[in-house]
Order: sequence, then C-alpha cells, then structure tokens
Amino acid sequence: MEDLTRESKPYLSGEYDDIFTASSTGLLSQEEAVTYSQSYLKEIENRSALRFAEKKGIEKGRLEGAVTKLKEMVIGLRRNGFDNDTIAGFLNESPETIASL
Repeated sequence: MEDLTRESKPYLSGEYDDIFTASSTGLLSQEEAVTYSQSYLKEIENRSALRFAEKKGIEKGRLEGAVTKLKEMVIGLRRNGFDNDTIAGFLNESPETIASL
C-alpha cells in the first residue's frame, strides 16, 4: 500500500482531503483550530464560487455562440432573397428579433 504523503497519488487526487486536514489540525489549540476552520470554510466557499463562475462563463459562451450562429443563418437567408417574416417562420423567431439581427 502506498504511503499517504503530500506527493502520493491519493493526496494529489484530492480523494483524501478530509483525512489530511484532520491529521494536520489534530495538534492545534482550540483557538488555532477555530481560526483554521474559519479559514478552511472560506477557502471552500471561494472554490465553490469560482466553479459557479466558470460554469456560468461556459454557459454564456454557448449562448453567445448560438446567437452568432443565428445571425449567420439570417444573413445567409437574406442573401438568398428571403424577407424577415419568412426567415422568422423558418427559425421560429419573431420578425422583430430577426429584424434586430
């Protein structure tokens, strides 16, 4: 069995974070443990906020990509002689939305 050190695969995978945290805080005074816990909770909160922001950024990128694709389609249909009302019918959008593109 592999030793659990900071260089070991289980440690680097994050799989045993709780064990390492507990072992590193076991000798702290009560005041130090409270301070550490508050700091640790803040770190978890920050990581969660970062993951949320990253996810929203990806979703925003997908939305921007879809809008770009819609604009390209509208331009292509206009080039082929279709009016905004006809394009709106093809794409299931309002004529106002198509006109704004």
